[in-house]
Amino acid sequence: MIALRLGGTVSLIAIAVISFDVLTDLGRKAGLHQLAELFPIAVDAFAASTLYAAYRLPGGHPAREQAKRTARSALALTVCCNVLDHVLALAGFLLPVIIRDLVLVAVASLPQLVADRELHLLVAVTAHRQRRTPTDAAEPVQEPDASMDDAAGEQDVLTAREEAWLKIGAPVYQELLELHGRRPKEKAFHQALAQRLTVQTDDDAGLDDQPDPALILGNGVSLSTAKRIRALVESRHPPDEQAATSDESPEPQ
Repeated sequence: MIALRLGGTVSLIAIAVISFDVLTDLGRKAGLHQLAELFPIAVDAFAASTLYAAYRLPGGHPAREQAKRTARSALALTVCCNVLDHVLALAGFLLPVIIRDLVLVAVASLPQLVADRELHLLVAVTAHRQRRTPTDAAEPVQEPDASMDDAAGEQDVLTAREEAWLKIGAPVYQELLELHGRRPKEKAFHQALAQRLTVQTDDDAGLDDQPDPALILGNGVSLSTAKRIRALVESRHPPDEQAATSDESPEPQ
């Protein structure tokens, strides 16, 4: 395999160099002058690229047959150009001048034909790739992800601690809302919540069938816990529009 690749690479380089010299001479005869060196690049690069596309495209690709036809045409073009240069060099004097000039005019027009065929093949290949994109291709309908549904449902399920927060915090929040006509401030809610928790603990003392809120909420209510309870109450029992949109004045430190 290594010998095949090495030999093939050396052979292709040699063929490209020979063809470059012959097609450059043909380009000068066709009147390309200083740009004659670009003529073999246009013709041989066209043949190489189309041959590569024809061999590399999968069998079911819609542009494969077009690539094979274009590759055969490109290969025939570069062979004919090489033959034509040798014919003009060895037997050009046998041809009438008008025929020789018409042939060279056709040769000078080949780069435009090469560009047209190259772009046509490129469009055919890329158009097939665009049709296979996820936005255009038909895709199987995906079933809803059960894990996403479970995660969304967990937002509506309250833990025992949150249930206790709502049980004690909601009445406190509502009382302060009715008393002040606005969203309760953090410190006022914290103080009222701590007082309510003390009363609730005393009322529930000695009752075995009810959980002790002090055990659920912990000994005392910190300011951060009061803020979390207030946020939970507002998420479950949002205040009216006026109270919700009112700005809370800054509190003294």
